[in-house]
This record gives sequence, structure tokens and C-alpha cells, in this order.
Amino acid sequence: MLKNYFIVILFVVASLMIAPRTEANICKFWSGHQVCVVRIKRSAKYYWEYRTILSVDGKKQPEVVYDCRHFYYFKADKTKIYFADNENDLGNFVCHLFN
Repeated sequence: MLKNYFIVILFVVASLMIAPRTEANICKFWSGHQVCVVRIKRSAKYYWEYRTILSVDGKKQPEVVYDCRHFYYFKADKTKIYFADNENDLGNFVCHLFN
């Protein structure tokens, strides 16, 4: 009888120790849109570069490499776009997350 209680208590404690996986996205309103960071990875070699996947108004965007030192980003087709002139650009959003 005591052995059964011990097994039940052990099972309850073990099940409470296993936490479900959660995804915590960073979401903010940026120039009238809800922008969420789905995934972000900082470069080890070039610490000012971030590889990010963003979600704008619930629509997932392709991966983009943001250069927060020279204020440009590379799109998926390797085109370089500067965002220093436009305050509402997503590049400014990503670079201001960690400042």
C-alpha cells in the first residue's frame, strides 16, 4: 500500500519536472504593424550582424541578414538594401532591439 503511494507521488513529481516547450517571440508594434521576431541569431565573427526571421502582421518573412554597423541588410536574393534613411524600416527595428 505504501509502495503504491510512493509510486504515484514519484510519478506526479516527475511529470511536473518536465516542462512543455514554449516559444516566446519578441513582438512590438512598429510603424503601424505588429512585428515579431520568430528567430534571431547573432554572428560570432561579425557581432553586428543578425540573421533574423520576422513575422509582420502574422505573415512569416524569409530570413534576412541585418548589418547594424553599416545599416544595410541582405535579402534572400543577395541584394543589399540600406535602411539608415528610413526610420520605419525593419532593419532599424532589429538593430534597436539590443541597444
